[in-house]
Parts: sequence; C-alpha cells; structure tokens
Amino acid sequence: MGFAPSIFNVPVFPIVTNNQVIFAILFTGIIATALILGLQTFAQKKTSPTHVAVIFATEPVFGAFFAFIFAGENLLVRQWIGCALILFSMIFQQLVEIYFKPKQGSTTASEEAK
Repeated sequence: MGFAPSIFNVPVFPIVTNNQVIFAILFTGIIATALILGLQTFAQKKTSPTHVAVIFATEPVFGAFFAFIFAGENLLVRQWIGCALILFSMIFQQLVEIYFKPKQGSTTASEEAK
C-alpha cells in the first residue's frame, strides 16, 4: 500500500479515530440513516404518492439552501435558478392538484361510459 501512493504521488491521509469521529459515524449510521428512513417510510404510508414525489423533488433545493446557510457554500446563478425552477414546479403542481382535482361525487367521462 505504501508503494502505490509513492508511484502516483498520491498523499496518504491517516485515519483518525477519536471520540468525535466515532460519534459522527454512529450518529450518521443510526440517527441520520436508519431512524430517518424508518420515519420516512411510516410517513409515506400516510400521504399520497404525489406529495411524496413533491417532497423528494425539493430535497436538492433544501440541501443547497442549508449548504449555503450553514457551510458557507457559494452558489452560482444557474444553481439559484435551478432551485427556483424546482420550487416553482412544486408550487405549480400543488396548485394544479387543488384547482383541477375532480370534486368528490363527480364522475369523469370514462366512468360514465361504464
């Protein structure tokens, strides 16, 4: 292992194992993955597939937003435009569902043909 990095001039980083690293690994593995996926699966049973798709579509927007706020990430104009387009499409989809959703008790043309 020591021979390959010297040939390709790749730096070798030491693996640090202290309490902070162990806590971060456990937190990421247990809380941020297993627990959240369990809660997500439980919540998906309670909502429509359309709402789940909308929530998943906004994930990159919130990821970029929190990276900008908490990590000091600099976003390019095209990234801000991409976030705006995703949010606009999410809002548009919700408005279409609200205003063009068939009313309860009304029948569609395909249901009347039966």
